[in-house]
Amino acid sequence: MDVIAYSQRLVGRVRPVSQGVVRRSEATASSAYRLETEAVIAHEGVFRESGTLIASGGELRLRTIGTGLLVDAVGGGRLGNVTWEVDGGTGRWANASGRISSTFVQNAAGDVVDEQHGFLVLLETPLTIGGSP
Repeated sequence: MDVIAYSQRLVGRVRPVSQGVVRRSEATASSAYRLETEAVIAHEGVFRESGTLIASGGELRLRTIGTGLLVDAVGGGRLGNVTWEVDGGTGRWANASGRISSTFVQNAAGDVVDEQHGFLVLLETPLTIGGSP
C-alpha cells in the first residue's frame, strides 16, 4: 500500500449545462492535472458532483461524499467546498482510493480558482484466486 499526499491549485471555468446542472473544467498551470466534473445543484447552493481528475499516469474517478456547498461571497462571486471520494480510476490509479477536498472561488463570469488537498491510497494489484500455480 502506498499513501500519497495530494495538493494542487487548479484554475478554470464553470458553465451551465441545463437547469440546475453545471460543468466544471479546470487545470493546473502546466496542465499536468485536469478536472472535469458535473454538478447537480439542488437548492440554496447545495450540490452533488462527480467526474474525473486526469493526473499523471491515468484518471481518478471522483464522487461527492454527502453534499458540497456554494455560497455568496462578500463583494461578489461565490465560495464553494466539496469533498470527493476517490473511487478507483485508470492506469496508475486503477486501484486507488482516498479523499480530496476542493475549496474554490467563482466569479460572476464563471472563472474558478480551486485549491485541492487530500490523500490517495494505492493498493497493490488484487490477487487472482484460481488458475494454474
